[in-house]
Amino acid sequence: MAVFQCKMCAANLDVREGDSIVECIYCGTKQTIPTAENEKLQNSVKKEVQNTSSEPKIPPEVEHDQRLEKEIERMLAKDPQDHTIPIHIKQIKDAEKRKQLLSKVKKLKRKKLIRILIAAAIGTAALLLLLLVLLIFL
Repeated sequence: MAVFQCKMCAANLDVREGDSIVECIYCGTKQTIPTAENEKLQNSVKKEVQNTSSEPKIPPEVEHDQRLEKEIERMLAKDPQDHTIPIHIKQIKDAEKRKQLLSKVKKLKRKKLIRILIAAAIGTAALLLLLLVLLIFL
């Protein structure tokens, strides 16, 4: 017969054939001793709970795409110019998601280019203003 331990103090319990409830002689905790019938019932309940889980199972390819998408979003936030981003996007199986992410990358690259052009224009304007001031006062 199996050896059972107290849930509270871990002492070995004195279990006799046919006992369903046993009291620990050390700490006095009363415990239900599992029987084969109880275990079968518990296992069937566990299986039923697992089968009726409120969260639907996500197919592996969808889960793969979701992980990749999160990684790509992280990479875009860090550096939209990262040359490995298109490689990661190509690994996504959902064609619509690929299009969305490629479009997002293009927009971010355009924004960065516009910022560079604006900075260059401001720099050029500042130089022209400086030259004008020098011409006036010299």
